[in-house]
Amino acid sequence: MKTLSITLLAALAVASSLPAQTKSFIYPRDHAAREGSSNNGAYHITAGICRFQYSYESWNMDIPKGAKIIAFGYRQDGYYANRALKVQFEALMGHNSRLQESLTNQYSANYDSTPTTVIAKKIFNLPAMPKPLMQPSKTFLMLKLDKAFAYQSPKNLVTEIKVYNNSNGNKTFNYYMDFARYYSPAKSFGLACKTSGSTLPTLTSGSAVLKGNWRINMSNFPGSSPSLLILGGSKTKLLGAIKLPFKLDALGMPSCYQNVDVNLIMAGPTTNTGGSASVSFPVPLNFKLMGQKIYAQMWAADIFANKAGLVTSNGVEVQFGSYPREHMVWSLGTTTNKTGYQSLNYGTVARFDCQ
Repeated sequence: MKTLSITLLAALAVASSLPAQTKSFIYPRDHAAREGSSNNGAYHITAGICRFQYSYESWNMDIPKGAKIIAFGYRQDGYYANRALKVQFEALMGHNSRLQESLTNQYSANYDSTPTTVIAKKIFNLPAMPKPLMQPSKTFLMLKLDKAFAYQSPKNLVTEIKVYNNSNGNKTFNYYMDFARYYSPAKSFGLACKTSGSTLPTLTSGSAVLKGNWRINMSNFPGSSPSLLILGGSKTKLLGAIKLPFKLDALGMPSCYQNVDVNLIMAGPTTNTGGSASVSFPVPLNFKLMGQKIYAQMWAADIFANKAGLVTSNGVEVQFGSYPREHMVWSLGTTTNKTGYQSLNYGTVARFDCQ
């Protein structure tokens, strides 16, 4: 028993001396395995002498409360190589508790308290990066912190970089990083039934981005005819029990189908003489919608199409997405400006390594 106790204590001592497991978190989270929609060769580290501040909203960040950030960085763009250069910079971190719309162009005002210098002023070697073989790139430009920074969830994380010199004569140079946009895919599915003019009523959907507008377009419908819009949360079950698509022959609508669940019915637009129309809805800034899907279908009047005098369109589905919700304040040619220019919903795909 004594030997077992000694062995157990020794094992615990060894375990406690091992470094904590490092976990990596991508911001925004929906770009973890997805290439961004744009790139920027001349962003903060490569913009000559400059000052850049980013605020990352916590709702889109998976870093747990109390985790210690030990490094942060940015993903290489998936289509470009980068050459090696040197920069002299320092980095700061802090927190705030406000959405980006309430932040300002004043650097200090965007912190809840005095920020922490997490990387003291030093020269850093930007490594050469070959052109990636796949997208997104697996390569990140990572900046190791001098001292771990404790993240205080649910507050927003603020990072700031001040660049004092670079080996390109302090001029801007290209070093391509992946920039996030939004991910809100939309597609059509299911069958439509013919109008009396032998056309197939067709729906297409635009993206549905938080604090933006969701637009549905109608074409090949009966001309100058009223319509009904049906919204649902499923394309596989009607009222939670009936398999979709559901044939509407019994309603006097042969070869017509209900393609989506029925959670909400509302009056749609009246088509123009060519059988086209569109409808648009504002998407609220509700972060719980992020990643959720919604389904839509139209019915329209056509008294010569069948006994019911109605035809149905195909269905459309769209996934709610969001801009990266990164607030940026930036100044070029100086590191001492108290204010800078503002950019909203724009920023690199970032990585935070934590313990």
